[in-house]
Amino acid sequence: QAESPTGAATTGEMEDYALYIGSPADFGDAPDADTGTGTGNYQTRSSDGGPNHTVVTGLALGSSVDSDSGVLQDTTATADDTNGSDDEEAVTSFSDLTVGATSYNVTVNATNSTGSNAFLRGYIDFNKDGDFLDTGEQSSTVTVGSDTTTNPRSFTVSFTPPSGMATGTTYARFRLSSIVGEASSSVGASSSGEVEDYSLPIKVSISGTVFEDI
Repeated sequence: QAESPTGAATTGEMEDYALYIGSPADFGDAPDADTGTGTGNYQTRSSDGGPNHTVVTGLALGSSVDSDSGVLQDTTATADDTNGSDDEEAVTSFSDLTVGATSYNVTVNATNSTGSNAFLRGYIDFNKDGDFLDTGEQSSTVTVGSDTTTNPRSFTVSFTPPSGMATGTTYARFRLSSIVGEASSSVGASSSGEVEDYSLPIKVSISGTVFEDI
C-alpha cells in the first residue's frame, strides 16, 4: 500500500510537502514586513517581487555569493549575513552621509571572471520613504569588466543626493548583473550576479561637525 502515491491504506499516515526546484538565487535583506513599500518597508522578499539574482560562477558583489529562500529581512539589513556564508562584503564601510550633501560616493567591491562585462548599480533611499524611485536615489551604471586574475576589485558608485533628505537610518541596495537592464531596477529578477542591502545613517552637519540623529 505504501508503494503507491494514491489510493487507500488501512494503517499509517500520509503527508505532502511543497518542494522548490530551480536554480539557486540570492535575495536582498532590507526590512520588508508587509506587502508593497513604505517607511521602513522595502520590496525585498520573494513574495513581494523583491530583487533576486540567479547565482552563477564568477560573478559576485565582493568575493562570494550564496543563495537563500527569499524570506530574509530585518531592520538592520543583516539577515543574509547569518544565512550560509556571510557573503555581504561588497561595502566595507560608508563615509558620512549628511543632510545637504550634493555628492556621495560608495566604494563597492565586485568580482567578475565570466569573460563578459557586468553592470553595477547602487540605490539609496535618501528620503526614507521605503523605495529607491525618487530623484537622485539611483546611481549611474558602472561597467565591471571581466578579469580572471584580480578579484574582487574596487569600483566607485556615485550619487547626486536630492534636497529633502531625512535624518536617521536609511537603506542602500547594490545590484550586479551581466545584463544592464536587470541591474537598472531596484526590484525584480536577474539571470546572474548578486544583490546586497545595507543600513546606513543620514546625519546632520553643524559648523563642520557631523551629528547622528538617533
